[in-house]
Amino acid sequence: MTFLTESQNFLTETQAPGPRVGTPVNAVQAEKTIEPAGTNNKIKWKARAYGRRGNRVSVEYRHGGANEALEVETIGNKIVVHLETNPYENVVTTAADVLAEVGAYHLLVTVEAAEAYSDGLVAGVAETHLAGGLPSGPLSVAGTILEDAYFRYFAREDALERDDADFESHWDRTAL
Repeated sequence: MTFLTESQNFLTETQAPGPRVGTPVNAVQAEKTIEPAGTNNKIKWKARAYGRRGNRVSVEYRHGGANEALEVETIGNKIVVHLETNPYENVVTTAADVLAEVGAYHLLVTVEAAEAYSDGLVAGVAETHLAGGLPSGPLSVAGTILEDAYFRYFAREDALERDDADFESHWDRTAL
């Protein structure tokens, strides 16, 4: 429940325990399954951000020269996975290696194996954007309390975050 109280002639907000007003209700995260040539090497990349912001994230698997180490580099919204190679410039990085390197701690994405096994070697993949991120619809503000110098307003169950002519029919108003 959110409480707004009058302070210095403007409304301020404090957050009470419980669900936060403004949390995405039905927003969708962008994602993409990267499928290099081969088997047992598909990885599902999913944006941590909800909505269209996740669509800006891209992933690239880059095959370098001989004796390269596995490294994950983030440049803005672009994630570059530098694949590990042997002295003969052959890639020796498996999907499991990429999963472990990116892990659960990356700020932009989460990753998971898209197949039962992730022991297959990965190959270079051109920059690929995550897709499908959608914003949420109107946010529920039920339980919100607003106060000004004269009234206390309480949002009903059907109240949504909006500013329209029908605003008052979704709020109860009590004089202070």
